[in-house]
Amino acid sequence: MGLTLSHLSALDVMRTIRSDGINIREMDTTRLAQPTPWVGKHWSMKEFESSKWRWGVPSASNPLHVLVLQRKGRPRMAHVSIHNLRRGIPPQSILWVDECTSIACPELLFVQMACVFSFPALVQLGYELCGNFSRSAVDPLNGHVTTNTLAASSVESIRDYIRTCSYMRNANLALRAIDCVSDHALSAPEAVLAMMYSLPEDEAGYEMGRITLNERVCINVNDDSEGKAHHRYPDIMFSFAPVGINYDGEGHLDIAGLKEAIRHMEGLEGKEYEVERKVIYQKLDSMRDKVLDDSTRNRELAATGKIVLPATKENLHGRGHLDDYTRHILMCAHSVFGTDVQKYLQTLEDTDKTRDRNDLLMSFLPGGRPFGSSHGKM
Repeated sequence: MGLTLSHLSALDVMRTIRSDGINIREMDTTRLAQPTPWVGKHWSMKEFESSKWRWGVPSASNPLHVLVLQRKGRPRMAHVSIHNLRRGIPPQSILWVDECTSIACPELLFVQMACVFSFPALVQLGYELCGNFSRSAVDPLNGHVTTNTLAASSVESIRDYIRTCSYMRNANLALRAIDCVSDHALSAPEAVLAMMYSLPEDEAGYEMGRITLNERVCINVNDDSEGKAHHRYPDIMFSFAPVGINYDGEGHLDIAGLKEAIRHMEGLEGKEYEVERKVIYQKLDSMRDKVLDDSTRNRELAATGKIVLPATKENLHGRGHLDDYTRHILMCAHSVFGTDVQKYLQTLEDTDKTRDRNDLLMSFLPGGRPFGSSHGKM
């Protein structure tokens, strides 16, 4: 056994593994062992330069985090941060990666990061670990986000794990954070929006109770119709009323791609012009089909008693925009279902909180800056 990575180092490797399509839940577990002598004596920068896990070379700002049984005999290298758990860890807490590397499992990692991340960043990590996307290990905020990944864990698994190791530092904070997380987030923007509604008010959230992500809703079709029963999956559904959100990001309708195709067509002639013209018409047809499907989706969900409002980037970005959108959700819940939403509306009246919520939202979107206490690397 070589090194067991923990904290941010384990998170880097886990993100790389998930982005490569490996199922974290099917990885073998191993025991936490003291680093072998050759690691302690000969570990060098060359291992990082050639590593297939693309760790990056440790530095003062990004040290290598290593988990050990005891601090005695630990690896000695610049920019290595040693962590030992004096009271031990629950079984199956370490995942075997290869002959040189093992990492903390997702559940242990979540508890560890409660000592590093701000509360919102910890909640966002929960959405990532329990969702179907993985942020970039190199640049989590602005880098490429891999979608359609297999979930590394679940809210229930992390909660159960925390309860078995309540003696760990900041375990109570981790437990409070996982209570703000829901399973099945399909993308980073979806997870950020869900986080805003699940965070408590004192963390610049809306504190609107439990939410469900991508719930499977059966759409029944009458026997005399030509269609067949199928399913819809609204992005976010609230628990206080059967209302929800479908977030349509920039790539939902490929307007940018259409603009690029039009730009590329300028100056073309003959066969090349006809080929590019065909591409543009195909994109227009695709966009039209998507608009029609969105309209049908909202109508079908409404027929099941669920009102789902569309949201776009322009609805959410900008001071007060998310508050305005949220107010419409609450008004819908009240006028259609008679839900008492007064306590949620009161949250929207504080202009200072409006600023804080906007700052928090933007800090988790590409180009944003950390909000409040340090997010670490997110």
